Amino acid sequence: MSSEVFVPTNEWQIVKRGQEIPTDLDIRLNMDTLQKEARTVESDTPIHEIVVNGQTHPVTKDKTSSDDPDSSFSTYIQSSLVGNKLDQSTFRKYFRQLVDLHQGNKNLKPKSDFIQWLAEEVETRKEYKKRDDYSPEEKEFDDFMLRARHEVFGNPMGLRKAIADEL
Repeated sequence: MSSEVFVPTNEWQIVKRGQEIPTDLDIRLNMDTLQKEARTVESDTPIHEIVVNGQTHPVTKDKTSSDDPDSSFSTYIQSSLVGNKLDQSTFRKYFRQLVDLHQGNKNLKPKSDFIQWLAEEVETRKEYKKRDDYSPEEKEFDDFMLRARHEVFGNPMGLRKAIADEL
């Protein structure tokens, strides 16, 4: 199956899931719209950036990242989550975007500090279920997080045990 190739212009355009992106483009992850966008390079070097609340943040490639912009975006989001730098609404948006990135690009690997953080976060959230004010929205997100921990970032077979432990 051949995927559609992204045709860049000098304006930011949304990159559809599964579209092949030519190399040497400016690429950004717009966290406000939850869309990846690209355009032709405006300087000597392509940029990778994240847009949050209308503000643009450059994403630098660390020594463990590949040239794949998804890897840079994944690293940035993982660091934001691990560092507890986000309010609850932004936290959920970032986590969902990270899951989407990893589901769309099977070559991405989570960082070990993120895996440790995720295991602790899921355990902490299990305690939330005992609260009287535990909302259906919280339950839905916590279930999503548990599933993502195993199905996206870890051992899918571990999900069976995690669900059995809750019963």
